[in-house]
Amino acid sequence: MAASIATLWVVLSACGGGSIIKQADKSLSVALSATNAARDNFVAYDKNHQLTIVDNATTREEGEAAQKAYRGERDAVLRAFTAAYSAIAAAAAIIPLIEKGDKKERDLRALLADALKAAISVKDAVDLIQKGPD
Repeated sequence: MAASIATLWVVLSACGGGSIIKQADKSLSVALSATNAARDNFVAYDKNHQLTIVDNATTREEGEAAQKAYRGERDAVLRAFTAAYSAIAAAAAIIPLIEKGDKKERDLRALLADALKAAISVKDAVDLIQKGPD
């Protein structure tokens, strides 16, 4: 988690110069790339993990119970992805309104911070499910 906070700080600091639109483009690109990378990682993990659950089950009932338990955990990761992509979309959607003068820069800055935090939350959720119980 500390590494995630440090990453967010570096990204926000790096995006500090230039116009708000350029900052938004950079920030959204980072958030989208990070979220997509986490998605690709999770899709591969999810497929392999579910196949492992099936392979390790000694009965159909045992396999179904293990799949159900895992899918409950997986739902939290899927909700994190939904939140991240929604936050990124919300920040991207406000950019034309900033350019027209219909919205204030502080609105965009808040949405950008939300998008970056959501992308970090996705990475943390994926890392947590892959780590498994202690």
